[in-house]
Amino acid sequence: NGTQEGLDWCQLGPADHSASKGFAGEWEGGDVGEETVAICAALAAQGKRCGVMCRSEDDIVHRSSQGEPDHLQTTPL
Repeated sequence: NGTQEGLDWCQLGPADHSASKGFAGEWEGGDVGEETVAICAALAAQGKRCGVMCRSEDDIVHRSSQGEPDHLQTTPL
């Protein structure tokens, strides 16, 4: 049914997600950007919180404009 019992928080790393989908070395390879938005939306619909690693202040602004997520964190690349 897609629910995640016992999950309070999910932290997403676009580069890690990309690598797991065969796009190693890419920040949002393939459809990872769209999947990130979908994952955060699905979690929010269940009342769960989501965080996403960001590359820069511009990335934070971009993600915030998408309505996601609860927590944005920059990380040096």
